[in-house]
Amino acid sequence: MRQRVSQIAATMLVLAIAAAWPAAAEPGHGGGLADGRAVHVFGDLLLDYKVKAEIGTAPRGAALTDCSNAELFCSRGKVFRFVLPKACAAADKAKPGDVWTLGDLSTTVLGRRTVAVSSHDTPGPRLLLGDEKRPNVVFEYVPAAGIVGVYVDLVDGRDLVAAAKGAEGERFSQLAGRTDYRPRKSFDSLGACVP
Repeated sequence: MRQRVSQIAATMLVLAIAAAWPAAAEPGHGGGLADGRAVHVFGDLLLDYKVKAEIGTAPRGAALTDCSNAELFCSRGKVFRFVLPKACAAADKAKPGDVWTLGDLSTTVLGRRTVAVSSHDTPGPRLLLGDEKRPNVVFEYVPAAGIVGVYVDLVDGRDLVAAAKGAEGERFSQLAGRTDYRPRKSFDSLGACVP
């Protein structure tokens, strides 16, 4: 119980700091993830693209880089490694099997969810995204809202990517079982497409 209270207090402190962070920032490289507040919280994971740190995945955190270009959002971290289209026209048409690639990073659309698992209840279908090179991480993505949650198995390293392939509805969350789901807790979106 004491540990849970400490986790809640830490999350509230991180959210307070993120909310107080100045919203206006120097322009990045074509509207990247480091623009604006650039601080995001997913469960007990903190992403800070300005400080270039992913905190909560290793004892001292891990390096985090915004590798976005004019057409794609790109993140290079320990858990948060992904490529997403910036244009809603491309994101809205995404279907299982589609792949977005930038350099050596790729993100594949694995499946589609129609039932929300997070309390955010963002409207629209959710896409399950991942990379076979990192099978223990699957992102839950709504194009207009960005990444709304992440499934991570840092303990057993189970192949969540294989479980998510072709998943529909609640089938994936049943297959994911005890895997940690970390919903987005911060107010700013991460990788939301632009009309």
